[in-house]
Amino acid sequence: MNLVNVDWQKEISKYIEDRVREELIRKYIEEGRKNLAKMKNISNADLIREDREA
Repeated sequence: MNLVNVDWQKEISKYIEDRVREELIRKYIEEGRKNLAKMKNISNADLIREDREA
C-alpha cells in the first residue's frame, strides 16, 4: 500500500459514505413501498371527506 500514491483515508471515507448513502436509499424505498401499500386501501372519497372536514 505504501508503494502507490493513494490517499487511503480519503478512499475509505468515500467508500463508507457511499455505502451509507446506498443503505439509506434502500431504507427509504422500502418505507415508501410500505406507505404506498397502506395508501392503496384508502378511497378517494375518504380523502375528499377528510379534507372537507378539516
